[in-house]
Amino acid sequence: GDAMLKLLARVFWIQGFAPVLAPIIGSQLIQVADWRLLFQIFGALAAGGLIWALFGLSETLALADRRGSVFSGMGARFRHVLQDRSYRGLVLISLVSTVQLYAYLNLFPFLFLDVVKVNQNSYGLLAASVSLSWLIAFQISAAIAPRWGYLKMLVASMSLGVLAGIGGVTIGVNQVSAPVYMALIYLAVIGFGASVGPLQTLSLAPHGEEAGTAAALMGTINFLVTALLSPIFTLLPSGSFFGLGLVYLCCFGVGLAAALLVV
Repeated sequence: GDAMLKLLARVFWIQGFAPVLAPIIGSQLIQVADWRLLFQIFGALAAGGLIWALFGLSETLALADRRGSVFSGMGARFRHVLQDRSYRGLVLISLVSTVQLYAYLNLFPFLFLDVVKVNQNSYGLLAASVSLSWLIAFQISAAIAPRWGYLKMLVASMSLGVLAGIGGVTIGVNQVSAPVYMALIYLAVIGFGASVGPLQTLSLAPHGEEAGTAAALMGTINFLVTALLSPIFTLLPSGSFFGLGLVYLCCFGVGLAAALLVV
């Protein structure tokens, strides 16, 4: 468990800077180029990654340990990991955490570009600072959780998100200053970032050789359900913090309940 969390922390130091740098670079590009250029860059990077994966990476699993069919017995393995009550609770926490993240991604631009009316440069810096707070929270959590306890860290993280939700719903449709909005967003994102390491460790470490199955199932559920809910994100009110605050309160509230009662 501890070794896996240390490895995740190292990996996220690299991955975590992508969402920090991307808003800054994007906000600069959009001022001098057509927005379609951003998607052309995404396509080029994806094509480069695909070519590298196909021809530049070699299989690390020993030949004797490889399965004849990738999908053979997948359903049975999924059912087996789902028999673990704690894992089911952790999947629920992971799901609601992903839902609130996508709600934030949908509402943040409208809130700051249309309501607060910041310029493109300021928007890029604000978005980057949110991502940086997530990365720092992940690293701090990775250092504290092995000593304090993974479940305690998870409960504390969900509690921060609930507080952000309470603040957002309390503000409601009232227009407040950008620092107030950012304080609530930082609170929620820090809670989210601090939860990722303990959540992954508690989910995967107990399953040994089936850790890959547990990770695949969790990821599949996260993105499948979030995709199905995507039309709902467009219905959330974007003219105030109320919509995002309500999502924070509901999602982190469910996550906190699952951490306390199921995990």
